[in-house]
Amino acid sequence: MKKEKSVKISTGMVEHPSVGRIVFLVVDIILLLGIAFVCILPLWHVIMASISDGYALYTTKSLLFVPAGKISFEGFSKVIALSQVWKGYGMTLVYVVSSTVLGVFLTMCGGYYLSKKTLWTKFISILILLTMMFNGGLVPTYMVLRTLGLLNTPFAIIIPGCTNAIYIMMAMTAFRNVPPSIEEAATLDGCGHWRMMFQISFPMAKGIMMVVAMNCVVMQWNSWFPASIYLTTARDLWPLQLVMKELMNTYSESNILKTLPIDFDKFVIQYVLIVISTIPILIACPFFQRYFGDMTVGGVKE
Repeated sequence: MKKEKSVKISTGMVEHPSVGRIVFLVVDIILLLGIAFVCILPLWHVIMASISDGYALYTTKSLLFVPAGKISFEGFSKVIALSQVWKGYGMTLVYVVSSTVLGVFLTMCGGYYLSKKTLWTKFISILILLTMMFNGGLVPTYMVLRTLGLLNTPFAIIIPGCTNAIYIMMAMTAFRNVPPSIEEAATLDGCGHWRMMFQISFPMAKGIMMVVAMNCVVMQWNSWFPASIYLTTARDLWPLQLVMKELMNTYSESNILKTLPIDFDKFVIQYVLIVISTIPILIACPFFQRYFGDMTVGGVKE
C-alpha cells in the first residue's frame, strides 16, 4: 500500500514592524502633516480674505480660517471690471506659450548636439557651463536688446529667458542615456538628425523635457522684473504680474485711506489678485508632478 505524500503549503512571511519603526513612521507622518499645514495655511488665508467683507477684513489683523464678516464677492466683481487685468492675462499667456515652445525647442537642439561626440562638443559645453557661473548683468543685456531694437516689444521678454545652461545640461544627460543600439538601427534605416531627435531621442527623454517645460511655464508666469525694465513705454505689453504690482500699489492701505469716502472693499482686491494669478499654476502643477522625479535621472535606464 503506497503512502500518500504530504503536501506542505508555504505561507508568505509576515513582517511585524519593530517599536522603533512604528515610532519613526508616526513621527514622519506628523512632521509631513505639519509641513503641509504650514504650506497650505498662507494660501488658505488668502482665499478666505478674498471672499471676506472689506471692513471686517480691515479690522482683522490675524490669520483667517473662515471669511471675515459676511461672505462677499465684491472684490472679484471689482477685479473683473479692470480691463488691465485681462490685458495682462492675455500677454502673460502669450509670453508663457511662446517662451515655453521656443525654450523646449532650443533646449532639445542644444542637448542633442552636446550629447554627440563631435569636434566642438567639449569646447561649447565649457562655454555653456561658464554662463552658469558668470553673467553679463542687467546693463549689458539692456544694451544688447536696445541695439537689436527689441526694447518695448514682446521679443524682449520671450527671447532672453526662454532657456538656460541648466536646462541644456539636463537635456544633454537625458539624450546620452538613449541606448546607442536604437540610434544605430535608426541610422541604418535612413533616419537623419532631425528625425532622430524628434522621433527617437525626444520620446525617451520626454520626462526631462516636460520638467524643462514646467520650469519655463512657472518662471515666465511669475516674471515681472524684465518687463519693468524692457517695456517701460509699452504698458499694453505688460504681463499680469507687473500689472498686479502696480494695482497693489494703487490699492495699498495708505492710498485707500487717503480717499473719502473710504471704500473698504478695495482692501479685498489685493487678495483677489493673488488668487486669480495663482489658480492657473495650481491647475497645471498636478499634470507635471509625475515628471518631477526625472530632474535627477536620465530619460531611460539600461
